[in-house]
Amino acid sequence: RVSTDLLLPIFMLGLASLAIWIATDRQVTRWIVYLRRVTAAYERGHYSLRPNAMHEAPQEFRDLAQSFSTMAAAVQDRDKKLREAVQQKSMLIKEIHHRVKNNLQIVMSLLSLQAKQLDDSAAKAALAQAQARVNALALVHRILHEIEEQRTLALKGLIHDLAAQIAEGFGSERRNVRIAFDVVERQISADAAVPLALFVVEALTNVFKHAYPNGGGGRVMLSLRPTENGKIVLAVEDDGIGLPEEAPHNESRGSGSRLVQAFAQQIGGEMKTQSRVGSGTVVSLSFADPEVVQIPANDVDAPRAIKS
Repeated sequence: RVSTDLLLPIFMLGLASLAIWIATDRQVTRWIVYLRRVTAAYERGHYSLRPNAMHEAPQEFRDLAQSFSTMAAAVQDRDKKLREAVQQKSMLIKEIHHRVKNNLQIVMSLLSLQAKQLDDSAAKAALAQAQARVNALALVHRILHEIEEQRTLALKGLIHDLAAQIAEGFGSERRNVRIAFDVVERQISADAAVPLALFVVEALTNVFKHAYPNGGGGRVMLSLRPTENGKIVLAVEDDGIGLPEEAPHNESRGSGSRLVQAFAQQIGGEMKTQSRVGSGTVVSLSFADPEVVQIPANDVDAPRAIKS
């Protein structure tokens, strides 16, 4: 009797706990787990999934499932509209770049027609230089039209294409001027691509115009190399006659130096010119490496730059 009086309450308590656990699992826990799996699917972007297996669940869980279903349908509809808007915007941007490229090609054709009507060699040279600059802009817009992501483009391909155009325009094979490349892969913004392209055009044009006046031929190196201080240097180096001794080392002939300096300032960079008579000239542009995150200067404990 004493054992019965002692064990019976314990048995009844265990039986009640088991009943509560079974009831809780059937009425609450299983539906919470099911809804958690549904929300996990929504988190991964599967908004087409609907919590339809809730007909045996209590009314409160069925109402919650209906709310989830309504929310998923709204998110799916909004996501579809956003994707359509982004696709339409991308198509419009592509069309803009295409039309700008066509308009620039028309400008180049007009300049070419105008140059054929001139007898002044200086005027023809000025129009040819203008054509090269317009052609660089057209090339940037052509690349932006062809790629899927219009926010950035590959700087290496841009430099190669620009060099090929300038070399062909000045007859590098006929003049025995070879162009070599040492360019790393970098993605740059569309805004930075224009001044960088024009910098390459001006620097290469100055090389073909001034570095080899006697037609002896030579070698031009285009390089793009990162530095340790979070910068990257775009340089055009030739082995021509160099600048005259009386010219300052930070200046070159004509208006080309002022233009490349303006392009450097446009992207927050620094342009330098190094030259010695008979040893060639190096024109370099140092600017922030697009693949390096710059650290604020007032953060003295942090490193100066880290890889993005």
